[in-house]
Amino acid sequence: MRTATKAADWAKGKKGATGWRRKCLVFVRTAWDLPAQDGSAQLEWDSIPMIDRHSDKRPPIGAPCFWHGPSEEGHVAIVVEYRSDVPYIASNDIVKPDRIDLVPLSRITEKWSHAKWLGWSTVLQGRDLPLGADNDQRLGFRQNRMVFASKMRLGQTDSDSVWNLQLALVKHGIPIGAPAPTGNYLNGTLGAVKKFQLAQGWTGPDANGIAGKQTVKRLGLTWMAD
Repeated sequence: MRTATKAADWAKGKKGATGWRRKCLVFVRTAWDLPAQDGSAQLEWDSIPMIDRHSDKRPPIGAPCFWHGPSEEGHVAIVVEYRSDVPYIASNDIVKPDRIDLVPLSRITEKWSHAKWLGWSTVLQGRDLPLGADNDQRLGFRQNRMVFASKMRLGQTDSDSVWNLQLALVKHGIPIGAPAPTGNYLNGTLGAVKKFQLAQGWTGPDANGIAGKQTVKRLGLTWMAD
C-alpha cells in the first residue's frame, strides 16, 4: 500500500491518460496499490463501516470520495491536492469519457445532475488508509479560529466551528477518533473533549464532553455566543 501522498502523486501523474472508461474503482484502488479487480463504487461504499465514513467536503489528500450515481454503480475518485483551499480530485470520465482529469470536488455533481455526494472514506477494500500523517500541511483553522456556541452539540455535522475544536484537540495531542478533522461532532469528538476537560481538573457537568466557553478558550480558540 502506498502512502496518501504517493497515492495522490500517482493519480496526478495519470492526468490525460486514457483507457479508464467506467473504471473509477479500479483507478482509485490502483492509486493506493491495492488489488484492482473490477467492482462497483456503490457496493464498495455500502461495505464501509459507518465509523469510517465522513460526510464533510474537506477530505484529506488521498481520500477516496464516493457519489451515488450517475449510474447505479456509483462513482469514486481520489483527492490529489488543494488549490486555494479547494479540494481537487483525479477522476475518470468527468471531462472526457475514458480519460483521467483533475477537477474540483464539486465538478462531479455539477456535471452529473443525478450524482449525489456520499462522502469520503478512511477505508478502501477493507484496508485502513494512512490518511492523517501526510495531511498536516492541509490542516488549518477556519473562520479566524472562531467557535459558535450553537454548533457545540453532539450530532452537529459539517461545521467549521467543530473543525476548529477538533484541530485544537489534535494539536494538544488528544485523538478525536478520526485521522483528521471532519467538522462532525460525533462520539470520537465527545470523548476527546471530555478527556481535555478532565485534564483541566473539571468534573461533573463541566466534563461532559460538550465544549463550552471555558473549554474553547483553554484550547486557544475564540468563543462566539450566538
